Amino acid sequence: MALSINNLIGNSNIYGANERQSSQASVFGTIGGSGGMLGDYASIKNGSYHKLLKAYYANDKNATTELTETETKNTTEISSDMAALKKAADALRNGASLFEEGENGVDKEAIAKAVKGLADAFNSAVDSTSSISITAIDKKMSYTAGMLAKNAGLLEDVGVKYEDGKLTVDEAKLKNADTGKLKTLFNGANSIAARLSSRAADVYSISQAVLGKPTGLYTETGTRSTGSSTGSLFNATL
Repeated sequence: MALSINNLIGNSNIYGANERQSSQASVFGTIGGSGGMLGDYASIKNGSYHKLLKAYYANDKNATTELTETETKNTTEISSDMAALKKAADALRNGASLFEEGENGVDKEAIAKAVKGLADAFNSAVDSTSSISITAIDKKMSYTAGMLAKNAGLLEDVGVKYEDGKLTVDEAKLKNADTGKLKTLFNGANSIAARLSSRAADVYSISQAVLGKPTGLYTETGTRSTGSSTGSLFNATL
């Protein structure tokens, strides 16, 4: 069941979405004559954002921000799985030492374990996001699926198969793969691991917003949240 909050979250750029389509206009971007992120911030700061939310739900008899018990459970699971996916992706993205040669050469066992952890975390995230329809999250997962599909051939070359929306790892093939190829795919700011980390962060923030939990973003009055930052939330036990 799609949540009625979809229309707001799905078209707003408050939650740091990286992809935008020209046909999508920001719900809040035109308030006060300003567009884009500056318009968003201005509307938050002057209270228009909060007023618009109240007016939207007051005028739409079918709209509700209340989640059912099942929706709350499923959305909480999404948050947890996205935190785990980001952690697994960052272990590879920032783990340059994994791909360096030691006294006994490159530790392919460690690389295989990290990649398997990433695949498992991704598959869990796919399962949890399939349990509830939230437009903004569905879009992010669709972008992710497209990115993985485009790189399926490169992934399969090193023993990672993307099929039917899931990742599987042939550990024997991965351990025999070229270290340079593995590093290109999974390490650094332009790697697949980095993209998965970014998407996981986006979906985590969206799911927390649906649950009504700020993630270190701006409050309705335009002040910075003094609670846990996005980064520290990922380090917290969910």
